[in-house]
Amino acid sequence: IECVEEEMEMRWEPSPAHRIDATAAYTLDGSRAPVKFAKHTEMRSARAAVRHDGHELGGRLLEEPEGHDNYLAELAAQMDALAAEPAGGRLVIVCDATSPIEAMMHHRNMHDRRQQNQHVTDWLAAFAKLTARHECVVFIWQPSHTGASINEWADRRAAAPLRAEEPTPVQRTPRGCGSMRWPAV
Repeated sequence: IECVEEEMEMRWEPSPAHRIDATAAYTLDGSRAPVKFAKHTEMRSARAAVRHDGHELGGRLLEEPEGHDNYLAELAAQMDALAAEPAGGRLVIVCDATSPIEAMMHHRNMHDRRQQNQHVTDWLAAFAKLTARHECVVFIWQPSHTGASINEWADRRAAAPLRAEEPTPVQRTPRGCGSMRWPAV
């Protein structure tokens, strides 16, 4: 996949060497940065998932119960891309963070009792379900901040919603595990 930049408009042009017959390709990124306002400064997180045809998904993260950071922004961008495509697709996702993918794979192989104590278990369960609904999902790691235009495109798009008034919620799925522990008396 090659990224072509023309007058501040970017699009992907598939290379004939790639033969996975993808139904969609995304580049994505998460961002966390301080945002200055008139009387204060806030730390905010945002994400972007940009489809090969230029369609953009994402937005600013809510101040979730789990907090908000770059890891959650990257994870939310991956979930946005997977949720946007109809089931049964063949997707290519180019990302600069492998930790959400590794966490989801680890989470998927855990017993329900252990899953309930994992950080952002609801997010990881949703990520696993969204991945499983597609025929094929290929994650390609792209090093960040190396000048690669495909990564810089997503990086710029992820920083844009940091100043947004309204946050964009992350798709959740019902929790697949529960606790039988009695509260301490």
